[in-house]
Amino acid sequence: MGPTSKSEFNTYVEVICRIYGGSETSGGRTDKRNTTVGGHENSRHRWQRNASAKDVVFDTSEGFEEAAIAAAKCGLKVVVYPDRLQLHLASRGRWVPA
Repeated sequence: MGPTSKSEFNTYVEVICRIYGGSETSGGRTDKRNTTVGGHENSRHRWQRNASAKDVVFDTSEGFEEAAIAAAKCGLKVVVYPDRLQLHLASRGRWVPA
């Protein structure tokens, strides 16, 4: 099913990072920052879209695949960028900001 709140989503991502050795590199962005980094105009990283997506990178391949599998099992949308050891993790649903 996946996380049902922003707090639960943030917890899932933090736990995955801690267990598998990832570092969160992008979460909530302003519109200006999103444009600067080349983000899509409808990016779910943006605060205006409830910041319901985060990027996680790994220093080595150790734990990378396992983290992707664990995130999917938690109900997160996972986009894998193996060339840069990065996972894009997003909530599958929407929630009302707290």
